[in-house]
Parts: sequence; C-alpha cells; structure tokens
Amino acid sequence: MFCFRGENMKNLYGKVVLVTGASSGLGLAVANYLYQKGFNVYAGARSFKAESIERNSEGGILHKINLDVTDQTSVGSVLKHITEQENTLDVLVNCAAYLVLGSVEETSFDEYNLVLNTNLYGALRMIKGVLPDMRQHKCGLIVNFSSINGLLGIPYQSAYVASKFAIEGMSECLSLELKNFGV
Repeated sequence: MFCFRGENMKNLYGKVVLVTGASSGLGLAVANYLYQKGFNVYAGARSFKAESIERNSEGGILHKINLDVTDQTSVGSVLKHITEQENTLDVLVNCAAYLVLGSVEETSFDEYNLVLNTNLYGALRMIKGVLPDMRQHKCGLIVNFSSINGLLGIPYQSAYVASKFAIEGMSECLSLELKNFGV
C-alpha cells in the first residue's frame, strides 16, 4: 500500500481508486480524469450492469462495475472483488448522490430516506468497508464530495442539504479520528 501524505499527484499514478456515482456528474468526471492520468479506476454505479474494462496509453485502466451504495451486499461484493483483483484499494472517492426537489412540508419521509440512504449512509457504507485495511496499512485516501449545499441551505432542496451538511460534519470527525493512522 502507498501512503499519500506530502506526495504529489505524479507519485499516485497507477494507484487503485474506487469512484462511486460514476455514471454521471462529478463521479463520471472524476473517474474519467483519473483514468486519463494513468490511475487504475473502478468506476461504480447502479447503471453499470456488467463489468467492462478500458485501457489507455497513459497506463490507465477503467473498470465500470455495478455498485449500489444503498445496498450493503453490493458494497461488500465490490470491495471484495477489488481486493481479489488488486490486493489493495488506495483511494475511495465518494460521489454517489441523489437529489429530491420540494419544500420541507411537501418532501415525504420516504424521499428523505432515499436521499440520506444514498448521500450519507452510502458514503458511510463505503468508508466502513475500506477503513479496516487502510488503517491496518496506515495509509490510504478517502475523498467525500459535498456541495455548497453542505454549507448553506437552498430552498426546496432540504433533503439534499441535510445530507450534505451531514457529510461535512462526518468528514470532519473522520479526519480527526484518522489523523494518527495515515489515512
């Protein structure tokens, strides 16, 4: 495993990265960028039904894999698959997100649950899945994508805003908890 503190991006090329929510938006952009830069990227999304693999001249490898961050079985299966194929996971990038628009009054509990289960609990499932190995090896990198909505409220986006505020707080706590573990 490779420790990231004080390293520049050049030294990270070829490392194994898992990006969640990689079918569109920021997840897709991050996965493609890292792939183009020579990383070994596992791009996870519910919409990817069968694993496909692409390679580029920079040494990058892009594995599109089925991953549903709301399903613990899916999370465990993907992490097991990556470990079996690569023996390690160096970087986790949590981009999976779901947005429901509506006022607080009109947004149902089911809609809040859907957003929180994807945006917050999905990230937590992924983190809890990778942390034991990263902590044991005293290195790794976890990136949790948030939003400006994690810093200020936007009308008619209360469920999404709540999930992003929670990601901000959880990430701050996680950073403090892991600072002595090289993660």
